[in-house]
Amino acid sequence: MTQAVVEADPSIAETSTSSAGALTAVPCDGDGTTGYRVQAMYVVEAGKPNRFAALQSSLKLWAAGVDEVFSQSAATTGGVRHVRFVTEPAADGTCEASVLNVEVPAGATADFASTIAAVKALGYRDPTRKYLMWTDANALCGVAQQYPDDSAADTNSNNGRYPMFARVDNACWGLGDSAGTRSVEAHELAHNLGGVQNSAPNATGSGHCNDESDTLCYNDGGPSAAVVEKCSPEQEFLLDCNSDDYFSTDPAVGSYLATHWNVANSRFLIDGGRLGAGVAPILDGSVNRTNVGFGSPVAVSARLQMPDGEPVAGVRVAVKLKDGSGAGSLLGSAVTSNDGSISVTVSPAHSGEMMLATSQTSALAAAEHSLGQVMVGSWTPSLQFNAFKSGKFYQFSGSVARSYLAERSPAAQVPVDVVLTSTSGTTTTIASAVTTSTGSWTASVNAGVVGTSGSLQAVVRGVTGYLDGASASVKLGRK
Repeated sequence: MTQAVVEADPSIAETSTSSAGALTAVPCDGDGTTGYRVQAMYVVEAGKPNRFAALQSSLKLWAAGVDEVFSQSAATTGGVRHVRFVTEPAADGTCEASVLNVEVPAGATADFASTIAAVKALGYRDPTRKYLMWTDANALCGVAQQYPDDSAADTNSNNGRYPMFARVDNACWGLGDSAGTRSVEAHELAHNLGGVQNSAPNATGSGHCNDESDTLCYNDGGPSAAVVEKCSPEQEFLLDCNSDDYFSTDPAVGSYLATHWNVANSRFLIDGGRLGAGVAPILDGSVNRTNVGFGSPVAVSARLQMPDGEPVAGVRVAVKLKDGSGAGSLLGSAVTSNDGSISVTVSPAHSGEMMLATSQTSALAAAEHSLGQVMVGSWTPSLQFNAFKSGKFYQFSGSVARSYLAERSPAAQVPVDVVLTSTSGTTTTIASAVTTSTGSWTASVNAGVVGTSGSLQAVVRGVTGYLDGASASVKLGRK
């Protein structure tokens, strides 16, 4: 069967690299070598610096990152999947991906076909292996083999009938450490496992999908490459937006993935069964302060994880505020990143208990966490006022500041009235203004309106979130 060669979106080489402090452990399965497995490789040309010793720990970290993509993607449909790597024991008793140090002849990394031929010539041609190559070259970003076979049977051409290869060059190593980015290694391995077939509902026709956000979706120039945003950008790290094109652990009866090739059924993945409906995740979080002036920002951070510590990505966490009656109002929300975390800034309008909450899904029970009581107080305004006559006009100016506890700042967007009080005690509002972002304000009025006696007063009153009564006065003398 003729194979396809599928390349990664080259623009993703500009995203940030992964943090070095993450765990390198991958699941142990059997003896670590028997059966259908992914073999990690460091590939370098003869005559060029061999950096294997310096990079080995990073390569194992990036392999674990690939497993994280498949694990978290499976959890979105209530399943458990892990990449079945060729593994070796780690010092702490866990397993790590076994990474081979492979030297190929000079010129063999000039293109993908030459690299495959060179690696095969060294004996790496086992159909029970997917060879994931971290190639120390800079000729491309990522590329992989994939067979155009959408049959659902275990005999699918992408499921161990042939040795298959994926290559990621050094500019694209270890990407996909945050929401909105993708792992090129996971992208290419997903191709090796058979995604995306051109018959899929949202296929581009060139091996990718067009329903973003998704690790395998982008405009690749194929016949149906125009991209439609159907999932949030935070899901760029995960496989298969809406789980309907190439990866689902629970496809609906009669759906495309129930009747066509589904990467989640690959022999090269460890099938851990079902998470079980209603598995309760753990939601935790904190705020940076609990006593603020009306409308002040409160920074909220949170993390969602499974009981075993596995982070849960792609789940929206709502930040709510309960009042004295128990009713809750939504302050904001964010979708968890690949480490299960969110950061969001909210501005509570009243005191109450601040809560984190997630909704129930097919795989996860709803979760809540109390962030405790947040006190929201009224600002005390202070006012400066100047008035002077310039020709036929009176010019007014001043500023408004606000304070709450130890916090003091300019009061923006606050209305200020200029009130004239006559000698008989009659009051008239003769001008109005609204403060700028710096708290300053200006106004003017015809001098005839002011007259020559009485007093002028600037007043701030009736402003939501502010105490009433701030004022400053100027006495008018007879001219």
